[in-house]
Amino acid sequence: MKANIIETITNDMVNSINEHGTSWLKNWVGDSAMPHNMISKKNYTGFNFLILASKHMTSGTWATLNQYKQANIRIRYDEMPNATEIIYFKMLESKTETNPNGSAKKFPLLKKYRVWNLSQSEDYIPETKEVEKFNHSLAEEYVKNTGAIINHGGNRAFYQSATDQITMPPKASFIKTTDATAEQNYYGTLFHELTHWTGHKTRCERTLANGFGTEAYAYEELIAELGACFQSVEFGIEPLEINADHKKYIASWLKALKGDVSFIYKASAQANKAVRLIEDLQVEEKVA
Repeated sequence: MKANIIETITNDMVNSINEHGTSWLKNWVGDSAMPHNMISKKNYTGFNFLILASKHMTSGTWATLNQYKQANIRIRYDEMPNATEIIYFKMLESKTETNPNGSAKKFPLLKKYRVWNLSQSEDYIPETKEVEKFNHSLAEEYVKNTGAIINHGGNRAFYQSATDQITMPPKASFIKTTDATAEQNYYGTLFHELTHWTGHKTRCERTLANGFGTEAYAYEELIAELGACFQSVEFGIEPLEINADHKKYIASWLKALKGDVSFIYKASAQANKAVRLIEDLQVEEKVA
């Protein structure tokens, strides 16, 4: 991996990450978009985003039971016990108590409430989208040469360190998004999971057993996404000016790291190490 590619991508990420926001969407058919409320249409943020995104539902739409009733939508009977609890938090001003400076005292209001995903309702039909056919032979050979076990199926993309295996949605389920082609979305996701794969104790030995939403988990996501950027550019799948989807994804996880962009530089070094390991696994050409 060329040093100038790594430096350019890392600096570009730091300098423009906030231009693209955090509304990253899954880019394959059969998985949820950004979790949002059915009535307000607003995206869930903070801890509620982490809770709902981790459910991997086939719709991004969520609502309370009362909201479904208002919309004349019924939750399936068998799904009624399967609500997801999220948190409502707001600072309220006291009407009777004041601070020494005369301002109203504030106190937190915190309560839990239950929501259901639209896919848990009756007559729900998953959205279907036209898919594209593509194949990047060099990238396919590159991945094959690592020896990583990759299973295609289902609607989730993840690396499981306990089994040391990668699971990917079928290639045909990847779609074109506003910011990327179906090919860029597929290989970007594959390279992301392959970078996670390098963290196994027998390879780069990064800490992978991190709780979802923790700082350690977010940091590993930064490493994997930067690794995906480096590899996508190396193969010409993406231009050096990487697409906004990557930046949105990294921005969403940087929130868990209190917006400290120094983590991007640290993650860049780890991603570079991961990519170098993958390159070392490539089959060398035999000299006649």
